[in-house]
Order: sequence, then structure tokens, then C-alpha cells
Amino acid sequence: MVLILIGVFFLLRNYFPVFELENWWALFILSPAIASLSRAVAIFQETREFNRSVRSHLFWGLFFVLLTASFLFNLDFSLFWPVFLIMGGLAMLLGAFER
Repeated sequence: MVLILIGVFFLLRNYFPVFELENWWALFILSPAIASLSRAVAIFQETREFNRSVRSHLFWGLFFVLLTASFLFNLDFSLFWPVFLIMGGLAMLLGAFER
């Protein structure tokens, strides 16, 4: 999936020179995000409940998606980092880190 996205990026960049991403390498961070999100969906379909394992995989998938977005779109990390604190707090409230 990541290779397809990178290929599409380079294809668009060849035909539309305005389409430029400086931090294209951040697309590689999407691999664990996709794996984690797909695992969350698989566990949910298997158990039909929003259990701790689903919440944990969902949290980490969203974490990596937001991290990738911050690099891809050159977001100022000094303004963006509180989102990660909020996500961590929500994950603790929802019990995503319980054993």
C-alpha cells in the first residue's frame, strides 16, 4: 500500500510540478499505521465488541497517521504536540493501555 502511494506521489509530481512534498519519506510511517488500523478492524469484526485490544490498535494507528500528517504537511510540531497528549489521555480514559 505504501509503495502504491509513493508511486502515485511521484507520478503526480512528474505531471504536475506544482504538486510537491518535501517530506515524502514520511509516507513510510504509514506502514505501521495501516497495519495497526487493519488489525483493529479485524479484531472488532471477530469479537463484535470495542474491547481493549481494539482500542489499543486504534490508538496506535491514529498516532502514526497524525505523526505522518505532521511531517507531510510541514505542520509546526511546537503547535501540534498537544494533540498527542490529548490522544494519550483519551486512550488512558478508554482503557487502551490496561493489561
